Amino acid sequence: MKSSYISVMVLVLLSACSPFTEREVNDGFPISMRLEPQKIKVNEILKPNFLVVLDDYLVIQHEYDYSQDCFFVYTRDKMEFCYSFGRLGKSGVNNEFIAPRLFQNNSENTLAVFDQFSRKINYYQINKKEFSLVRQQEVKDNSKQPLQEMSFVNDSIIIFTTFEYELCSYNLLTASFIDKYRFNLELENDLGHQKKAFHFCNDERRIIVGFNLFNEIKIGKLNSDFTFSFDDKKVRNERLMERQEDFYDNILYYMFLSASKDYVYAQYMGVPFLDLQPIPLNFKPRNFNWLLEVYDWNKNKVAIIDFDQNLLRCIIDEQKRCIYAWDPLEDFEYLYIYDLSDILK
Repeated sequence: MKSSYISVMVLVLLSACSPFTEREVNDGFPISMRLEPQKIKVNEILKPNFLVVLDDYLVIQHEYDYSQDCFFVYTRDKMEFCYSFGRLGKSGVNNEFIAPRLFQNNSENTLAVFDQFSRKINYYQINKKEFSLVRQQEVKDNSKQPLQEMSFVNDSIIIFTTFEYELCSYNLLTASFIDKYRFNLELENDLGHQKKAFHFCNDERRIIVGFNLFNEIKIGKLNSDFTFSFDDKKVRNERLMERQEDFYDNILYYMFLSASKDYVYAQYMGVPFLDLQPIPLNFKPRNFNWLLEVYDWNKNKVAIIDFDQNLLRCIIDEQKRCIYAWDPLEDFEYLYIYDLSDILK
């Protein structure tokens, strides 16, 4: 009887809840549109984790799984599967990794893979029939903490974020840090390191940053000496006094970011963090239906796109004028391709 009572109460609570929280939306975009995807079946992958665009290939990283290869290579023109490689295992041995992370941008058909444990970057030359390890470099930092997003500026300079959300520039040739940058975040209460969370991407020396807890993006640059420069170091929060003590009750604003030569793309949520969580934290359906805000590099609003679908993140293919994305909750065997030709004219 007790079990039946609990089940009935859960059903009542679920039926009383609306499926999703009403979204906060930024206005002022001259173009607002909804895109429908082309669905490409990808039989080889169960759960994509990240995707990078090379000159001739797409490389999809599978989620951490000891029974599967890490990286799956496809032709960029026809999405034909070539091969997979890399395994979770002993770091640096026989193309094995403890915790691999792909760089956001790569040069030509070279794929750069950073191993969080060994701190080494493996550079793989990718072609249609095989891959080959061409060189290694090491990131020498004393903390040994996980690094977050990583990106190239040129052959020797990389930028990345640390576990404590420092934005760092690093010289691979001298194995030394150049600059470490922290934003001044106005928050009434302390939410631990989560209050500092942000994502970034770059096009060479130009950088865009979007904050999790702040409805704000910032565009900056790397100076000639590869130190960071932003118009204003302080990040303001108009809802400062409304910050919730429980992290999951706070609004998630910006998720992942992408950049191209002409535009920046910011994945915007505008709903509480709780909406993204699974049961038992969240009894409602999980919500990954973000909006994509498109800006030029002067931060002028260009367009806002609604996909009306759960997507984890998007990767921009500027040459083909399209977006690659995937559903984190279902349809794992499909890659979604969205045509941007009506926007990128």
